Amino acid sequence: ATSFLRRLLLLGITTIVRSLDLDLPRALPSLENRAACVRSAKAKSKAEQCVILGFGYRHMAENDASLYSAAYHGNAASVRRLLARGADYNWRHPHGGATALYVACEFGHKEAARVLLDAGAPVDLARDDGATPLSKACQEGQRVDIVEMLLNKNAQVDRLDSNGMTVLWVATHQGKLKLAEILLKAGADPTIKVQGWSAYDLARKDGAPALRKLLREHLPPGYEEREQRAQQQAAGGGTGTGGGGG
Repeated sequence: ATSFLRRLLLLGITTIVRSLDLDLPRALPSLENRAACVRSAKAKSKAEQCVILGFGYRHMAENDASLYSAAYHGNAASVRRLLARGADYNWRHPHGGATALYVACEFGHKEAARVLLDAGAPVDLARDDGATPLSKACQEGQRVDIVEMLLNKNAQVDRLDSNGMTVLWVATHQGKLKLAEILLKAGADPTIKVQGWSAYDLARKDGAPALRKLLREHLPPGYEEREQRAQQQAAGGGTGTGGGGG
């Protein structure tokens, strides 16, 4: 709180601090969450409220950034401690908008991610570019344990990224059989098209036989027949769509 005290001095608020006889740096640890800060301020005068809330919220903003840092480094114990102090798991990094959960998933810190999820961190809160914890974990490929944990917390498996792609489409494009299996088990749709190609189309064209077989097993009934008819109609210029039907 020292640098903040200097700013208060420049603003002339130091007179308020002195008149109220507040030892703020020592008192701040007792204001470990936002609710406690507000409760403490409510019992005070207007001047005291300004000081307590100003110092208290700055202290907690530092906790929010510290939570992000702890998740980034995979320090689950610090994540748990900071959450108990009221750190905000919705805090987003000013450069890119990543959350603590996002970076925990990005770097494979499963325990830190689990602590955040159990505390209520939103599973689908995205970065500024639209990337979610699930899409990042899938992108890394080897984070299948984290992918499963996110899906168990109801992450949106068919959410489109900023390029209009689903995680299953990307996994198929990259030939990641195990990841595709996990996503399909969670209900991923293999027929969602990206630039005219579904995940199944990709597997049928270039995929390994095991991946092609897996995706085919999860197609909705009649999908291949409907696709074949649509292709025939497109090749024929759309003729035959309006007549001759019995």
